[in-house]
Amino acid sequence: MSAVPGVPDLPLPEEFRTYRWGWAPQGLATTRQLRAQGLRPAKRREPVSEIRWRRGDRVAYLHRIDEAVPVQPPTAQQSAALAAAMRARKTCTECGTEADYVLPTRFTGSPQCLDCLDATDNRANEEHWSAAMNDQTTSPPSEDSYREQGRKHLRSSLAQHQEWRDDLATAHPTAQRGLHAETAAQARIMAAEPDQRWQVAVDTYRDQYGTNAAASLEKAAAGIPYDENGFGFYTTGQAAGLVAGLGFDVDRVEAALSPRLDEYGHLPTNEMVAAIQELIADETDTSADSAAVHVPAAVAVDEDEAEVWE
Repeated sequence: MSAVPGVPDLPLPEEFRTYRWGWAPQGLATTRQLRAQGLRPAKRREPVSEIRWRRGDRVAYLHRIDEAVPVQPPTAQQSAALAAAMRARKTCTECGTEADYVLPTRFTGSPQCLDCLDATDNRANEEHWSAAMNDQTTSPPSEDSYREQGRKHLRSSLAQHQEWRDDLATAHPTAQRGLHAETAAQARIMAAEPDQRWQVAVDTYRDQYGTNAAASLEKAAAGIPYDENGFGFYTTGQAAGLVAGLGFDVDRVEAALSPRLDEYGHLPTNEMVAAIQELIADETDTSADSAAVHVPAAVAVDEDEAEVWE
């Protein structure tokens, strides 16, 4: 490895050192450079330095040229074994053709030429589609199975939401902002007159999730068709988070949403509107709604603080 032009030759290092690209002193070489000179590192001789470049991601180890020894030429038996091994890597196991390059093995596990690989892929595709056409026992999933999957996902999402509430209920008060937001939303909705609760819920959505989410609910409540509404359905995870985010008890949310899932396990926007209206219009268990989100007494939210969290 020659030095950079204009830079004086440096002495060979006494201890292991790291050089920048092109700054290694003369008298050092990589194993590939030694091989080009018919040399190899001596036995039990470790590299004496290294070169790092590309911000240290690339590295090359250097050996002393004066300590290198000549490469021993392979014997006739070794040469024959190497030639046979290379010939096997170049011979297609399917058609027996010997190529002038090493054949790939990652597709089938054995060397195959490109023509045979294409034929193998075509044969596999034909077998796959033939089996699919002849298999009369396989039937598409039914609407009930999609709904059941949606209900399972809904239960799972609501359970995770309740775990989040329980964790925050015992957390430091400064970490309970999300819990206070749900409490404030529930307090605003249930404190309003029954005929005003829906509008309060929509305003809460607008504050929490933006104008588009609130507008989608308003359009669905007004009976505007899907193609003009622009948001036809919610996934069960989205619906669980949006409705539970109003502070309702997760069991009541599941009871309101689960029967309204469509044949694909989703919740149409108009059905979500109906579920929210059912929850906010239910005055028979107001106390359960107010206790749906449990907040420690030490950090309970009063009316003034609820305004802050708005």
